[in-house]
Amino acid sequence: TLGNPLYVSAYSAFLCLLCGYMFLKEKKTWLKAMMAGVFILSAINFIGSNSRSTGLGIIAAFFTVSMALAVFAKGYTKIKFGVVAALCGFTIFMTVLYANHTDAWVKKIPVFGRIVTIDFNLNDTRFIAWNIAVKAGLDRPVFGWGPTNYYYAFNYFYNPRSLMHGWGETWFDTAHNLLLNTFAERGFFGVVSYLFIFAAPIVFLIKKRKENSGLLLLCFGVAFITIQFVHNFFVFENATSYLYFFLFLAFISSYGGGLGVQKQVHMETKPVSSVFAGIIFLMALFIIYKFDIQPAIANHKALVTISLFSRNIQEGRNSFEELLKIPTTHPEDVRLDYAAQLLGSVHNPSNQAEAAFLVDTLKEVRAELYKVIDGDHPREVRVHTKIGVADRYLFSLTKDPAYLNDAVQVYNKAIEMSPKRQQFAFEKAALFFMAGKKEEGLKILKDVVADAPDLIEPRKRLAFGYAEIEEWQKAFEIFIDLFNDGYAPENSSEEDAVARVATKSGFTPAQLQEKFEPLLMKEALAGNSDRVKVFERIIQKASAK
Repeated sequence: TLGNPLYVSAYSAFLCLLCGYMFLKEKKTWLKAMMAGVFILSAINFIGSNSRSTGLGIIAAFFTVSMALAVFAKGYTKIKFGVVAALCGFTIFMTVLYANHTDAWVKKIPVFGRIVTIDFNLNDTRFIAWNIAVKAGLDRPVFGWGPTNYYYAFNYFYNPRSLMHGWGETWFDTAHNLLLNTFAERGFFGVVSYLFIFAAPIVFLIKKRKENSGLLLLCFGVAFITIQFVHNFFVFENATSYLYFFLFLAFISSYGGGLGVQKQVHMETKPVSSVFAGIIFLMALFIIYKFDIQPAIANHKALVTISLFSRNIQEGRNSFEELLKIPTTHPEDVRLDYAAQLLGSVHNPSNQAEAAFLVDTLKEVRAELYKVIDGDHPREVRVHTKIGVADRYLFSLTKDPAYLNDAVQVYNKAIEMSPKRQQFAFEKAALFFMAGKKEEGLKILKDVVADAPDLIEPRKRLAFGYAEIEEWQKAFEIFIDLFNDGYAPENSSEEDAVARVATKSGFTPAQLQEKFEPLLMKEALAGNSDRVKVFERIIQKASAK
């Protein structure tokens, strides 16, 4: 279950349904007791996972199973009456919870307490990812962008508002909604195929409902398929969910096969020759070595390389060259790990020899990264970013404008594949500032702010951009607006930079205090003592300069 409560809850729900079905079907007492025990343990796991997606699936299953019984349980008057009573009781229960959803006691109720307090914020990363999946599917409606290619669609239709939730939320390789993810990757053809996988078992069970406990199995099947479908509307599949879902389909298939008259098929069996058995054995060993042992050796060497980079770049580089000699199925990942470690370890050289070594190493990593985008991954925008960073470092060390021009071209290509992604615009603007083209850099930052005017990070970058061209008062006014919108410098160096802007704006200490006074009062009344201290430090640093 990948350690994720969402998947624990879905697996637990499946076990609960299976145990419930087996409990009602089995005649032996000890088997009934075992099923009851597993049911209780699975129910505890489900409650402990506190998952809304599976909880919504159970609510939906409650209604779909009730509809199935109402339609197909002919002659079972008591069952239908019980279903109606249960539906009424459950509806009243959920209505009471929703009517009191702001109360603390409701929030403490596992699963259902979380369901009635769902916040439908369209700026949530999940809704943004869903919206992008719909756009991607409509862009290529027949067969979509291709299996596992949601990542590229997400980049192309990237929504700048993703940055509201931090840099880590600006990269998605799945829509966290299997139906919409299928639409984006496989178009309407894929969606119809996906829906058929859920519809076919239900149709089959409806046809078999009158045979051999068919009505009980119909209820079990409808409940499981409903839960699985609703659960998948909020997540993506994993190895465990694939396993139990296809085992369920196999179970349904075997049930159907057991109803008919089976013919005995007699086949002649011949002993397998030792030579043929030996060939099969050697092929199995080769496959295990090629696709399991070799990658494990490479992964271990990669971990060693990463740890060496933290101590010494030269040792890390030497280890990387040894790593590339190990055959592996993922050489691109090896190159990306190497680039990430090296670029994170670059520092100001203390002497000319160290500078020459850094230049040589950066050229090497740059060449390795170009192998990735010139090979099987031309649309991997994160590689373009790393090449741009390497070019920027090389320009800083060599002052060769060719690296700066190359970096601009690399970011232009990345922007073609992800037009609204702020990271590329920020890096490109920084390159223009380095090249002395400050007005062009400022224009890029203004365009980024225009895409999402209420975001903090782009406006902060714009403020520092104005500082670069020495329009200090404009920069300071942006910072004041940012402070009012919730921004505060994250570290002392950022505090120093803001204080420098305040000083250069030409305000006296008394004027600075006056500018900050409404903000200090607002934060003090809100009880934000940490923010008050930050602003007081900025005033103190600016007044001391």
